[in-house]
Amino acid sequence: MILSGNISTAKSIEINNDTIVELDETIVVYLGKPMTDAVLGTNSVHTVTIMDDDEAQVNWNPDSQSVNEDAGTVTVTAKLDQPDPGETITVTYSLTGSALQGVDYIDDGDPIQITPGAISGQKQITIINDTLVELDETIILKMDDPTNAQKGTKTDNTITIADNDFPNIEWQIISQSIAEGNTQIALIASLDQVYTKADVTASVTVSGTATSTKDYLLLDNNLRIVKGTTSDALTVTIKEDQDVEPNETIILSIVNPVNATLTATSVHTLTITDKDLPYVEWALETQVVDEDRGLVSVSARLDQVHPRADVSIQYTLTGTATNGVDYTLDIDTLTIKKENDSTPYLSKFMMTQRLN
Repeated sequence: MILSGNISTAKSIEINNDTIVELDETIVVYLGKPMTDAVLGTNSVHTVTIMDDDEAQVNWNPDSQSVNEDAGTVTVTAKLDQPDPGETITVTYSLTGSALQGVDYIDDGDPIQITPGAISGQKQITIINDTLVELDETIILKMDDPTNAQKGTKTDNTITIADNDFPNIEWQIISQSIAEGNTQIALIASLDQVYTKADVTASVTVSGTATSTKDYLLLDNNLRIVKGTTSDALTVTIKEDQDVEPNETIILSIVNPVNATLTATSVHTLTITDKDLPYVEWALETQVVDEDRGLVSVSARLDQVHPRADVSIQYTLTGTATNGVDYTLDIDTLTIKKENDSTPYLSKFMMTQRLN
């Protein structure tokens, strides 16, 4: 109502302030036909535009995740608490963490765009699969102030790259020889890279021609390389005996590793070289033969078979009989051939009696 004598009047409209992200809205007020003493003019429609002042909140969703080093890519998602129907929201970020750009991952640096009406936007980061044994590493995306939105509470996105590499476990040397005797030898197994996540364990199987407890003692056949270190050792005791025998082998193979992988150098051959020698003697100390016997055999023998080599024996001749007059014998070396059985081998040489 415009009072008599006045030229205008006003009506207040109360605007409700909400938290909904929405398009600008309008209130359109139409003048009706005046009831008395006035006619409707041309400007009879009034539009009030309510400018929305709300912005969505954007968070990382999820704000932490773990991927294996061989995953290839990881998806990063920025999510709104409510869609914005009218604005494109741009999310930029900075990178920190223990992982290195270009070494452990590749990020193109492009921002994440959330289009009008959408609830989220995504991008992918490439994970580089290397062969280094290392700790799990992190990529941390720290959200900048987004365009057309506000930062929420989850503004740091931590991506953990779980390392999938293990060190190689192997013997430091793959073969060696040691003389028979009451002695100990340390066999060292080592890693090619330090492993810091957990202990490395493995078992050792034993084969070969040597006999346990008779030729050697191995009290423990388990390896444990404590995390952060690179080696462990097994102790083998080599025993002494009096047997003349072939050189013998102890073959130690690393098996069933945990937190490590095997290589071609996981087998160690330890050769025990025998130092015992047989005794050589005449089969008979004396014998008596008639002058007309013709031939007589004199035999030398070993107390044990020598399996490793022929035995060569030199001899000399003395006595009252004369070689070439009373008997004939060429001075030579007597040889007992190596044998593989357990029967002492007799080697003979012949003497020819001189004819009367």
